[in-house]
Amino acid sequence: MQSISSEQFSVWSIGLQQSDRTAYHALFQGMYDPLYRYAWSITKDSDAAYDVLQDVFLKLWQVRSTIDPDRSLKALLYQSGTSSDAPPFSSSWQGRCRGGPQRGRGRLH
Repeated sequence: MQSISSEQFSVWSIGLQQSDRTAYHALFQGMYDPLYRYAWSITKDSDAAYDVLQDVFLKLWQVRSTIDPDRSLKALLYQSGTSSDAPPFSSSWQGRCRGGPQRGRGRLH
């Protein structure tokens, strides 16, 4: 797998700030698999990992105008699933995913 440069993340950040759907799509394509693997490593549930990613990318689009290109977009993506205002990686959410009803897969394209 090829590593994505910090310059590319900056380009994507600026594009997102400007509501550039092409930048959003490129970011999604470039980061979906690594973020999915990260989500799966925490949830140990494929459907839950897909749901986490859907939540992360939806939230990213919703807050796109506030993204600071001087800060790490990569870190924002990984942290957005663990922050207190976005509960996907919280232990209570993990428990619901493992023992509760399964939510549908929401992979974005």
